[in-house]
Amino acid sequence: MRQVGKPRGRQQVRVRPGGQHQQVDVRGTSGLDQLAGDRFLALFSASAIATLITMALPWTLHRLGRDPAFGSGPLATVIQDLLTIVIYFVTATAIAI
Repeated sequence: MRQVGKPRGRQQVRVRPGGQHQQVDVRGTSGLDQLAGDRFLALFSASAIATLITMALPWTLHRLGRDPAFGSGPLATVIQDLLTIVIYFVTATAIAI
């Protein structure tokens, strides 16, 4: 199919190989737009929360009299990974509905 003319509002006219005209509705977002938005929200949220955990966990452990190095290493990594997975699935579910 080849495209003829400019889009008219929310419709485009296309011509099929046999010379027949067809009007196509181009409203709404495609699945790729939703996927991109989902990934953006998940990445932004996970980065923001990972930064907060990286700052707050060692501080909290220090206040409790524990070794803050443990909180800034393996414990923070495990918590950040788990929260990243949860955030991704929550945003994907919210956008899909």
